[in-house]
Amino acid sequence: MPNRLVIHALNPGRLTVFVGHKRIAALSSGQIEASAFDLFQSNWLRLAFAGVRQYMLERIYGDSTKFPFVPVRVDFIGVMTQNVLRRTLSVVRNSKHGGTLVFIEPDEEAELKRANGPLRFKYRIADTGPRTRYQTLLKHAVIRLNELVRQKKLNEISWAEYQRVPDEELNQLDEAFFEFAHFLADLTAVDGALVVTKRLELVGFGAELRAEAPGLTSVRRALDVEATLWAKEALDDVGTRHRAVYRLCEEHSNCVAIVISQDAAVRFVKNHNGAVTYWNQLSW
Repeated sequence: MPNRLVIHALNPGRLTVFVGHKRIAALSSGQIEASAFDLFQSNWLRLAFAGVRQYMLERIYGDSTKFPFVPVRVDFIGVMTQNVLRRTLSVVRNSKHGGTLVFIEPDEEAELKRANGPLRFKYRIADTGPRTRYQTLLKHAVIRLNELVRQKKLNEISWAEYQRVPDEELNQLDEAFFEFAHFLADLTAVDGALVVTKRLELVGFGAELRAEAPGLTSVRRALDVEATLWAKEALDDVGTRHRAVYRLCEEHSNCVAIVISQDAAVRFVKNHNGAVTYWNQLSW
């Protein structure tokens, strides 16, 4: 998109202002959103998911000699994942039922799921196809892009090329990614949290977050996208859903959580620089 001013009218009383792709402000019910950011562009979130891209590439290429390696641009997997999550959050926000999405380190899954551990699930996902649905779709997309590069219909495997090329198989995959995002949103409708690994492997849903963190009395509200500036807030100033997430992130510092309130507010939470910190996500 050219570097021009764009005003997106979402609903009566809801406007989002962009310069090109960059969101710069939002208006909701006559109020300008304060201290809200596009967290998908933050360095801290990118670092929290730093190992995912390499794992995905090893999974795609590591078990196959049929598809010679074509370099995958660093933006492809990241932007695809962002788009899936943005769609999921948008569906949950519009549903008005709220929800909680928790990302955990794959290596910590067994510890977090242990009996009497911090996560108690109503429903666990079996180690079958649905658990790794996102990885399967991503693998099919990269392999198809690989074929198109070798046929010289594409120059490289990148997000721009993925969007540009007219290809029926990629169109079907795009629809499947869309359906997966809606599937995640549906799982958040169950009372409790949806828990996935940072590779978007489904762990379980309807999860009760049981971390106690008795020493946690306050959290930090980020005043900029990297939380170099912040303000302290008392734990008692928020509801049960947010407190449960804060306590989980206090005790398990590698977790990243997204809390969507019934009023459609979206909050990212992470133990950042040794303190539980939250960021308000800019509306879109």
